[in-house]
Amino acid sequence: QFVLTVKSNPVIVAMDSVDVRIREVVLKDDAGEAPFSYWIDNDVASKTTDPLFMEVPFSTHIVHVEDVNGCRHDFEFDVQAPEINIPIYFTPNGDGKNDGWVVKELVDVYPNALVKIYNRFGKLIAEFPGSQAEGWDGTYNGHALESTDYWYVIDIEEIDRQFKGHFTLIRQ
Repeated sequence: QFVLTVKSNPVIVAMDSVDVRIREVVLKDDAGEAPFSYWIDNDVASKTTDPLFMEVPFSTHIVHVEDVNGCRHDFEFDVQAPEINIPIYFTPNGDGKNDGWVVKELVDVYPNALVKIYNRFGKLIAEFPGSQAEGWDGTYNGHALESTDYWYVIDIEEIDRQFKGHFTLIRQ
């Protein structure tokens, strides 16, 4: 006498967004047989038993799950790059509000971005990485610059985009 238990293949029902770049595999209950192995795209060498994936690049991916019996399921998902909100002015007066020209999404999401700030004559005034939490303080070589418009160029290689525009430095 035999007892035969038949389980379906593992089934991925979703890739939950835990954070901007962190995703977690959600499996259908009672599908497949644990333990499960996971990997993203064709990177079988990074196979793991942890359903949590850190630092997933912005693009379309395929996550794979395999159960103890070798049964698999594949699931396509997107990791969308967040919008960039670039401030149109800042007021470096030491009051703790808008004292630096900061693009918050760069600090949190695109720390490797490159920010360049120019005066109205095209002279490079500042250059810093997106990870610089304080942004630009409105100075050049330690001297406070005048209230006027300045231009920026932000290069984000990771998503192959460049942002250009201007903002106003306001001193009162």
